[in-house]
Amino acid sequence: MKRKVTQKDSDFCRILSENIPGTAKGDIPRIVADGLPPSGDDGNLRFVLDVGCADGSLTAVIHAAVPEDVGVIGIEPNRTRCLAAWDRWRDAPGHERLSFLNTSFQEAYSGSTERFDAIVFSSVLHELASGERDSTRRYESGPIRDALEKAYKLLKPGGQLVIRDFVRPHKWEDSTRRIRFRNKASESRFLQYFAECPFVYTTPGAPYLMNIFRTTEYTEFEVRGDILLEFLLCWTWGPKSWNREIKERKLVLSQYEWRSTLEECGFRDIHVKTSAEGYPQHFDRIVKDAGQASIQWPAVSGLVTARK
Repeated sequence: MKRKVTQKDSDFCRILSENIPGTAKGDIPRIVADGLPPSGDDGNLRFVLDVGCADGSLTAVIHAAVPEDVGVIGIEPNRTRCLAAWDRWRDAPGHERLSFLNTSFQEAYSGSTERFDAIVFSSVLHELASGERDSTRRYESGPIRDALEKAYKLLKPGGQLVIRDFVRPHKWEDSTRRIRFRNKASESRFLQYFAECPFVYTTPGAPYLMNIFRTTEYTEFEVRGDILLEFLLCWTWGPKSWNREIKERKLVLSQYEWRSTLEECGFRDIHVKTSAEGYPQHFDRIVKDAGQASIQWPAVSGLVTARK
């Protein structure tokens, strides 16, 4: 039996109404609810863990979607965000089954096993990889594997893993794009990004390919496709998020690498679904093809599910 969502908390209901199905994030609550194992006769609660929950919006939507005998826990390493989540959702319907912990996933539930029926990572795992760089400033996927291995241990047998994150598109790192920016602000940000981004390197000491062509009327850039996508994913969020986004690498794992990494961690029933999720419209507002052709943007958003 699902809880009834009343109009008592208008902000809670607004979040629910805005969480439209059809996007990767919008699908998560339904997938979690549908994928939960049946409740047992022992009276024990089932639990869902939302990793890196920020202000708790997705956590609360999951909480509203699952049956009333399911507890939902959000963990958030940023203390200010975690306190905001508590304050925002403390009066939500069924709030006694909704809680938030101020901790990182690496530190949470140390030594615990088979504790959760579902674990959710929404736009979190690429941030873990962004925190680890080697001497050449390349990003490594090791922290993602570590997190997935821990998730496997924390899941009960048959438990479900749900991941929303970026998927590195096939062959874009092997091609170049010649583009123009639609405004000077974006062009300036791109040059800043190319100079400051900590992973604009391929082999040690070799920068990503970029050529600049200037005329009296316009400036064109020829740049590797993957670094163009990384910039666009960073600049899409605007100047307020710039200092944070420039430190992150988004396109860490390809569709094949997501699948193979999960298999190596012991997961089964792995499904990887990619979608554009509105990014092409954002990208087209920032750049255009130098030859005036329409750029066929790849699907960079992924929804990954797997079971223990």
